[in-house]
Amino acid sequence: MVDSTRFVGVARQDVEVTRNAEIVPHHDTHADVHAPSVKPAKPDDLKIVEGIGPKIEKLLNARGVWTFKQLAHCKPEWIKEVLHEAGPNFVIHDPGTWPQQSGLAADGKWDELETLQKKLTGGR
Repeated sequence: MVDSTRFVGVARQDVEVTRNAEIVPHHDTHADVHAPSVKPAKPDDLKIVEGIGPKIEKLLNARGVWTFKQLAHCKPEWIKEVLHEAGPNFVIHDPGTWPQQSGLAADGKWDELETLQKKLTGGR
């Protein structure tokens, strides 16, 4: 059971709780909803996504994004805001394809992900 008191101030439509208690943020607005997240027992390695390194993975984790499925639900505009808030070293990154790449990874479409990544330079 998920402790609902932890989510005070978060609208019900802003998160989805899956069967394994993974909370998927719905970042479909330009505002950061600071969606809560329960760190899964085994978070995904977001660094598999072209353009995401260890520091950006930590930024996303700090905002409640731990899995490919969660990142696939994030809009690039929201990710850009997260990068912008982190400082000038991060604003050079383009997260335009990160949700798409994450969606392929979440669905286990590794061949399609590899094909897409071969076409990309630094996640773009």
